[in-house]
Amino acid sequence: MRKSFLLLLLTIFLAIVMVACGSDDTPSDSVEDTDIEGTTDGEANDQETEAGDESTEVTIDHELGQTVVEKNPETVVVFDLGVLDTLDALGVEVAGVPVESVPDYLSQYAGDDYENVGTLFEPDFEKIFDMQPDLIIILGVPKKHMRN
Repeated sequence: MRKSFLLLLLTIFLAIVMVACGSDDTPSDSVEDTDIEGTTDGEANDQETEAGDESTEVTIDHELGQTVVEKNPETVVVFDLGVLDTLDALGVEVAGVPVESVPDYLSQYAGDDYENVGTLFEPDFEKIFDMQPDLIIILGVPKKHMRN
């Protein structure tokens, strides 16, 4: 009797786990992307107009507040080599990089096709201003590594 009861409880438990872990094959109507700070497009970055058309801008929340960035920027300057590697893998076109700091595996960015925007520690502000980039991506330093 006791074994039957334990077997019944185990079967019910497994059935509940299987139902809870099952996948829903129906497509979701709203897919939410998470930005760096953990807010989702549906929470803080919702930029859809009343007519249902998507906006051409995205609002990004960060430590200093909010920044509005155009979607699909044409001229991008990148100072973060990890982001440069990611953009390269995604096939995103980059206009300017710190050519002297580019590692060997990203050597295609050391050519004349890309503007040299200085180094990681000494950006060429005049060159960047002349380029009039739509987006500049830099490396953020966590507060715990900053000097007081």
